[in-house]
Amino acid sequence: MAYHQRTKAAPWRCECPAYGLRSDYRNGAAFDLCRRLVALGVTRDGPAIVARDGKLALIIGSIHEAAKWTVVENETEGPRFGRYKPYPETPFPP
Repeated sequence: MAYHQRTKAAPWRCECPAYGLRSDYRNGAAFDLCRRLVALGVTRDGPAIVARDGKLALIIGSIHEAAKWTVVENETEGPRFGRYKPYPETPFPP
């Protein structure tokens, strides 16, 4: 996985070239990418190494466990790790 800083609105992009996946998630792009790998059906659980500008930034011990986490950051707390909660389904179609 590789991190790339982007803009203020979506500051991080995380990519997994082996599966052709990309995440432009504001808080916890690496965790979002792990959720995408699990949703894709990747059953082999193992570590993921995250690099930023070619340098080691984070080692994720378990892709399946990391899929349960995100980064919480708002005006009252954070940044900190927190349990991932998907957004509730909206009653209004797009």
